[in-house]
Amino acid sequence: MKIEEWRNAYDWTKLNDSAIARLSGKTRSRVGQVREALGLPPPEEGFHCPEDTARSRIEAGQWTKKTPGQVAQKVGCKEEYAHQCLTDLGKEHIKPPDRRGRHKYRWESITEEEWQVLTDREVARRLGIPNPAVVSQWRHRKKIRKRLVLELVE
Repeated sequence: MKIEEWRNAYDWTKLNDSAIARLSGKTRSRVGQVREALGLPPPEEGFHCPEDTARSRIEAGQWTKKTPGQVAQKVGCKEEYAHQCLTDLGKEHIKPPDRRGRHKYRWESITEEEWQVLTDREVARRLGIPNPAVVSQWRHRKKIRKRLVLELVE
């Protein structure tokens, strides 16, 4: 397309370079070059400011019965960003479950007495942990000390 044909093809005052690039199938930088060659001013909202963003869609919607994951899927963004926007905007939504305190292994199934008697390897086997060092780290973190059990050899 020739430079002069570009002038009438798009509304240069309302659309930013990204929007024109999407419509024309060209790159944003090429649209910027054409804008400059035509001597046109930048659009009212700027070059990189699309009108329709995930944040604007979150702000406009009602999300009281949705989780951040559902909101993210609906507006087209990541779950973390949706949660951040919902919180920043003070929008009511279903809070994600609190994952603190949830563990991969069932540490509570080992009694206090067993912690003192069993070796790390035995605890690992019982809990299905492939690496006994994980048990050692847990012991260290929870300040659980092993009590030495001496067996008398007769």
